[in-house]
Amino acid sequence: MINEEYKFAFVHIPKCAGSSIEKIFNDKNEKDPHFYGNTYKKKRPELYRWTCIRNTWDRLVSIYHYYIIRKHPYYSLNLDISFEEFIMRYIDYNGDRHAYTEANSFSGRDGIMIFISDHITKKLLIDFYINIYNAKEHLEILFKYLNVDLNLIKKFGRHNTTKHDDYRNYYKNDKLIESVYKRYKLEIDTLGFVFDDLMVFNTDLIGKNLKND
Repeated sequence: MINEEYKFAFVHIPKCAGSSIEKIFNDKNEKDPHFYGNTYKKKRPELYRWTCIRNTWDRLVSIYHYYIIRKHPYYSLNLDISFEEFIMRYIDYNGDRHAYTEANSFSGRDGIMIFISDHITKKLLIDFYINIYNAKEHLEILFKYLNVDLNLIKKFGRHNTTKHDDYRNYYKNDKLIESVYKRYKLEIDTLGFVFDDLMVFNTDLIGKNLKND
């Protein structure tokens, strides 16, 4: 999403409150669903790039419910599989690797990193990261920097969500937890996520203005 009024590009990562954030600005934007930060850097390098991120283990539970259980009309594979089967088949390195393709991008392809880093150098490209669990707090910091009306934060709500149990209940054994870590190691280590606490993250990176003025 590009906003010309405030000169920013919002990188919409699937299942990371992107729809909720876009609703804040109504229709005053050029919407580019799920464009990468890499794309915005090439397309509009002068814009301030920001995004919202989410703990990897929690995000995968949301993805499972949205695209497998709920049957997304465009991306659903019409699969009848358990969460464990989803992880071991599509996420685990020993699963059916041929199934992890562009056609089933419901799994986030290579995770969050493909949205926030250069696809060749892996250098991070985002100027501000919002943690979904600290959204209003981080939005206030961001909006003050961009001179966005702080009253808009009141419009932040839940949109396009899925209903499910605590994400930790889906990981029935350590193998499932480890499979996710091995697949998304760079993402998890970079963003500072841990399995059992959504409020743990890399505070040197997230919730701070990273742009050098």
